Amino acid sequence: MADLTALGGLAAIGAFYAAGVMRVWERAGRGRIIRRWQVACFGAGLMTTAVALASGLDTAADHSLAAHMAQHVLLISVAAPLLAVGAPLVAASYALDAPDSARRVGLRLHRLGGRRRLAVLVVVAFVLHATTVGVWHVPAVYDAALSNAGLHALEHATFLGTAALLWWAALGAGRRVARGAGVLLLFVTTLPMNALGLLMTLARSPWYAAYVHHGAVRAALDDQALAGVVMWGFGGVAALVGAFALFVAWLDSMERTSPGRPVPPLAGRVGTRTP
Repeated sequence: MADLTALGGLAAIGAFYAAGVMRVWERAGRGRIIRRWQVACFGAGLMTTAVALASGLDTAADHSLAAHMAQHVLLISVAAPLLAVGAPLVAASYALDAPDSARRVGLRLHRLGGRRRLAVLVVVAFVLHATTVGVWHVPAVYDAALSNAGLHALEHATFLGTAALLWWAALGAGRRVARGAGVLLLFVTTLPMNALGLLMTLARSPWYAAYVHHGAVRAALDDQALAGVVMWGFGGVAALVGAFALFVAWLDSMERTSPGRPVPPLAGRVGTRTP
């Protein structure tokens, strides 16, 4: 039942986003404002979310901490950045058929300008996300979420939402900012998960009683250590992939905006003679 609810919610989000994209393209031209690759990224983000929440992985998470952490990594380090680059604010403003003034506000939010404002957004998003990750992994809160379906859904929603906000900010909030700084900021996005994963790997006692099956403490510790590796290992890989993509985009933008080399008047002219 939970799987069907998650899939239904994701389908509704996808339909809402598609409606917004269609209206954008009707007014601005196909592939304008929201690019085709952004639509593909958003779709991939929804598919990744479906794998995390409505597949065998969700069933395995009931019995394995490592599987549960794999869910969190998929949501935070894979689905969130894919959704963030899909221009969801712009699509939403058009899907709601907001007035032109409201759409302009959406575009301005998507392309949040100013280095100071962007820095503030990054800091706020980082604190919000780090706090969210930390609070939900406190043993008492974590155990409560495991025993309550509503809390569990809220946990995953806040992971995905705060992570998408942080990735959006780290990637420049939809603007072509100095992407060299963005490369460094991408590593900041993985710090909460990496720190938590390292603590899990080094812990000498199980954190969560729900994963100590039949008193098998050693097995629970091994599962917990694997969960920690999943968190900092895959989180680090996601940061490297994102940093590489951003670095390539940064070099490409520099090449496009840099002036070409001036060509000497007589250079390369076949058949011309100098006096």
